[in-house]
Amino acid sequence: MNLKKEEALNLGIQVMSDINFNYDKNAEITIRYLEKGKYYDFNCWLLGFPYGLEDFDRYVYGSLVINDDLKIVKENISIRNGSIALGYDEESGKYFIKEKRP
Repeated sequence: MNLKKEEALNLGIQVMSDINFNYDKNAEITIRYLEKGKYYDFNCWLLGFPYGLEDFDRYVYGSLVINDDLKIVKENISIRNGSIALGYDEESGKYFIKEKRP
């Protein structure tokens, strides 16, 4: 494990803030460490950012994967009805939305 849980959480929050993802900041962000093998071919952190309680009468989650070996965010976020492709601007040190699929 290269990133500590708190470091992975902070990186996830930075990404969501950079792209202005409107998650519920009062709800708990789920975070789980997954070892290489069953789901991914790398060690990773899976973060779930809750949103949509008012629209769906329950939380749905924006799922973000961080490659723990490389300490980088995977290039997309899975959301309820699609995904958000991410880019990273090295000059500003910020993530941005390249594309949203429905």
